[in-house]
Parts: sequence; C-alpha cells; structure tokens
Amino acid sequence: MIQIFIDESGTHVGSAVVAVGAYAGRLETWPAFVEEWNRAKHPIEVFHSADCAALKGEFKGWTEEDRDTLVARLLAVPAKYELYGIAMGINLRDLAEAAQAEPGLVGTEELQAVLSHPYGISLQWVLHNIIERTEAAGIRREPLALFHERNDFQADALSSFALIKRRRQYHVGQMTFTFVEKNAHVPLQAADVLTYEANKRLRDPYKPQRRSIAALGDRISVEGFAKPNMKAFVSGLRRFAEKRRQKVVRGGVG
Repeated sequence: MIQIFIDESGTHVGSAVVAVGAYAGRLETWPAFVEEWNRAKHPIEVFHSADCAALKGEFKGWTEEDRDTLVARLLAVPAKYELYGIAMGINLRDLAEAAQAEPGLVGTEELQAVLSHPYGISLQWVLHNIIERTEAAGIRREPLALFHERNDFQADALSSFALIKRRRQYHVGQMTFTFVEKNAHVPLQAADVLTYEANKRLRDPYKPQRRSIAALGDRISVEGFAKPNMKAFVSGLRRFAEKRRQKVVRGGVG
C-alpha cells in the first residue's frame, strides 16, 4: 500500500496564493520517518509552518535562532526516506491580472472555475500527478490510501478525488480518501511544510529559491502558476473556452 498525506495553504479569504502539497510513500516507510520527525521537532507537539515562521502558537517566546535550529534539523528528515513530495498552486492575483489582458477570457466558465475553486483544482493537479507517477512506475493494482487534513472544503476535496479516480487510465487498485487530524497523523506535518514552501515560492517566483526547499531534497516537485508562466496558462484557458463554445454551437446547429 502507498499512503499519501495531503495539506493545503492559502484557502482563507483574501489569500494571494492557494497551494496543495502531498507526500507519498509506502506503508513500511512511514513508521521510521514518524519516529525521526518527532525527535527532530521536540519539544514541539504539532508542527505548523505558519506558527513557526511567525513565532506564534507553540513557538511563542522562542528566539529566531532557536527556531531556525529546529527548522534546519526538521527539514533534513524527509530527504532521508523514499518519499515523493509534490506541491502545486496558483497565484490568484497574477491570474486575475493576466486574465484582464486575455481577450475573451473574463466571464468564461473556465476562468470562473479556477477563481472560484482554486483549492479543488490544485488538489486535482496534485492527485493527477501522483496517479501518473504510479502508473509510469508500473504500480497499477497497489492500493492508494489518501489522508487529507480536515478542513472546511471537504466537498471540494471529495469532488476532486472522485474526478481523478474516475479518470485514471491504468491504475485499478483501490483508492480511499480520508479526512484526519494533523496531531494524530504526523506525516501531515511534513505535507504542511512542503505546502507552505510552495505558497511562499509562488508569491514571488523571481526570488532565488528558498534554502528550505533545497533542504527537503531532490525527490520533491514544487510547481504552479504565477507571473512567469501565467500568460501561457490563461491563453490555454481561453483556447479551451473557445473550443467549448464551438462545440456548443455545432451541437445546437446539428
């Protein structure tokens, strides 16, 4: 069995970036990872990247030096294990700006779907990426157990999961999707870190890559849409919208 732990970032109102991240690994890999992660984060009970960065929550009263020492120790843990990390997201401000300059896109269902459900679409990208990797590796019958931190968007999450499950091509193994708490499922804390880093990266992709991303190792992928590639993204949305309109017209005439 492959277990996949998923977290999201930036789903609150007014957020500039929405991102979803996940770590995938075989069932037998996780116990040793959890043991080392818990040692590395001591004395923190449940690691939250946002609290860590802002010195809030369990980090209240910490010095930046002590905080950075713990973070360096913690970030080194995932790279030691056979885990695959993927994070994807959208810079919503860059999307809105680019859409205004793209003829025929504003007001289309395609753009509204991305603007209204950026979390669900980001989750779809992450799940699709994981399915593609399993299929490419010849993993077609092995069960996939997905665990997502409990949130306020469970309907969107389940809809995205159902869509990807239905559209997979070669993987025929059982797939399950469960909402769980971060304190009871420690790997979610690693997914929190990866998602937080993706969010920061997509806020300003022109900045040099954060050292914290590099520390997570070379088995992670942080992708998404922001200013450098947003024009191509919205152009693709427009072309898709045009094809849909043409299909509707042909269907009406026929």
